Amino acid sequence: MKVTIETRKTKAEINRILHENTARPELFHTDNTKYFVGDILPDTFKIHRIIRYRNSFLPIIMGKIEEVDGGHNINLKIRMIIGVIIFLIFWLTPFLVLSIASIINFIKARAIVFDLPHFAPFTGPIVFIGVYLHYRFEAKLAVNKLKKLFE
Repeated sequence: MKVTIETRKTKAEINRILHENTARPELFHTDNTKYFVGDILPDTFKIHRIIRYRNSFLPIIMGKIEEVDGGHNINLKIRMIIGVIIFLIFWLTPFLVLSIASIINFIKARAIVFDLPHFAPFTGPIVFIGVYLHYRFEAKLAVNKLKKLFE
């Protein structure tokens, strides 16, 4: 997911705002005044939201600050943690194959049967949709906070 935030703020102001709202990566976050945790460099940053609960689908936000006429653009690239992506691919691939086989079977039989053995293959896509919607929700929270900070 890619998002661009346009702002009239200077690079120094952008970096100050990022530093004020981002804690350094630590094992335990005790600073309740920060909204993000991560690393900030003069032109780029890599952050994620600080949360008080477990969430493997929390998006990583990588940003690049670019100067444009009248201000700066903050280009955000938002993605899941690589390990989670790999896990989901291996975990959901068998469900996808079963779902495709079930659809082909339904087409050949010209009848839709809704008993448990025929419904089970569709649990993978349902789980994938749930994971994706949760990821998008978390990404939207983070992007909205960043937009508010750079107004």
